[in-house]
Amino acid sequence: MKNKFIQFSIFFTPALLCLLYIAYFGVNIPYWDQWEFVFLLERYFAGELHLDNFTALHNEHRLFFPRLMMFLLFLITEYNILAELYLNWLLLVSSVMLLLYSYFSIEKHNSYKTYFVLLPLLFLAFGFQQWENLLWGWQIAIFLALLMFISTFYFLFYGIEKQRYFIFALLTAFIGSFSFGNTLSIWGIGGGLLIWLAYKQKLLHSKSMRVKFFIWGISFLLVLSLYFYNFNLHSAHSGEIGHFSFSQYFIYILSFLGNVLATPDFQSFALYIGAMIIIASFYALYLFFRLNKIEAYHVISTALIIFMLLSVSLIAIGRAEFGVEQAFSSRYTTFTTFGILGIFIILFTHWFKQNQFLSINISIGLLMISVVNTTFYGIDASFEHKERLEKIKINVENYRAAAMNDLAAAHPLPSYVRALSHTLSTNKISIFSDKNDEIYQKNEVLHLPPNFRYSVTINQNRLESSKTFNLSRDQKVDIEGWVIDTENQQTVKQVTFIIDNTLQIPLISAIPRNDVAKYFSHNNYLYSGINKKLHFKGASKKTYHVKVQILDKHGKTFLLPNNWYITLI
Repeated sequence: MKNKFIQFSIFFTPALLCLLYIAYFGVNIPYWDQWEFVFLLERYFAGELHLDNFTALHNEHRLFFPRLMMFLLFLITEYNILAELYLNWLLLVSSVMLLLYSYFSIEKHNSYKTYFVLLPLLFLAFGFQQWENLLWGWQIAIFLALLMFISTFYFLFYGIEKQRYFIFALLTAFIGSFSFGNTLSIWGIGGGLLIWLAYKQKLLHSKSMRVKFFIWGISFLLVLSLYFYNFNLHSAHSGEIGHFSFSQYFIYILSFLGNVLATPDFQSFALYIGAMIIIASFYALYLFFRLNKIEAYHVISTALIIFMLLSVSLIAIGRAEFGVEQAFSSRYTTFTTFGILGIFIILFTHWFKQNQFLSINISIGLLMISVVNTTFYGIDASFEHKERLEKIKINVENYRAAAMNDLAAAHPLPSYVRALSHTLSTNKISIFSDKNDEIYQKNEVLHLPPNFRYSVTINQNRLESSKTFNLSRDQKVDIEGWVIDTENQQTVKQVTFIIDNTLQIPLISAIPRNDVAKYFSHNNYLYSGINKKLHFKGASKKTYHVKVQILDKHGKTFLLPNNWYITLI
């Protein structure tokens, strides 16, 4: 019972920290590739949703099962992106639990020394070096593919003797193949390891194994035929594949592998780390093929190592031309991370048998230093990412008035974002959902306290109580001003114009105002300025009610005590 509690505590601590990280940095807004799924929802609301919408290619991937899971979440949550982030966490937890279960099923592994060794590996598994995957709902594809990959080799190991486990392996391999393109390698890796397991157990020529080999091969051919049916790749990378030298290719691979344990600030160090990972990978594979008795965790770890090496080799073919900087993207670090876990599990098990504790201690020390380094880097990147997504959220909420350049931060095609934002708004889903407002946007709007000082002008006319502005629909409107918080001696986070309680127009913040800083004798007010250029072309000729909302640095929302009216003539 005591050992079980220790196992649970060791596992739960990194997993809980990862969950808290997602809860803090997650933002409910579609981002980049997720707008493709919004298009799928548009087809759904138009009554034109078909199977092709789920099986359509995304670059070289068939994302049928990730799209299906996102669609089910949409039906439950009205497309709240945070639900996808928590699902990603559950998939990651399930992957780690299955790997640990296969390891701790061996009684001799239940020792304090083993727990001590596994702790840094768990921090790596839930590490923030994969921040982009953890904070992007679209990456359900990555985490689902990973879980299906690990499950396949767990079931495949026991499927040698038990028929039902072999059927489970076929099922999880099928789901994985249509979750992420790289996972197609599961069939080749699985077939090779299946032959090796049969050879080690002297079952290679048995009738039951020949049947399994045949079924595995036929299933692979069936998956390939389905995967490449109407395969017409329109990718940004497809026309340029191969336009790089061998040195670029090799450096990309080393940087890609080293990215998990090094940061972009230390690119040279990442090359050394990548080289060490390759050497350690082949050494771990050598140890595996020398084993007399193979356990499930050996098979899973070996498959993860081979998958990591194959994935980086294939990714480099399509990405090496973009340079080393692209190799430091965090999007594929999850696959590399679990490949490294497989390496350490095999090496640590071997070193324990050989009583090579010095090798274990040195490896743990280096691993912890790298984990701490990449954790701080991941947190810094997450703060920037959260701020970027919050700005995107404000612009999408006000998609009618937002500039194209602002919408381009959400997707390279801003007109696409504007059209699909209308789909979200019309159907009251995602950030426009009443349910999501109630659960995730509980900010209470308060009246502005006296410690806030401000000045706002429209076309150089200062806003005063109950003032009406008469404007032509063709007249450009210049909004300027400043807002400061004298109690906390700081500027505010966002100022928003609200028209008729529906249309929200965020003003541009952090504009330099030397005059304000000089007048109040405080440099903290230097970037207190706000401005925005508007036009009402196409708007109806009527009187609009205008309120000004302020969001301070602590997340509190206030309304200016005045009411204004703009009459279009």
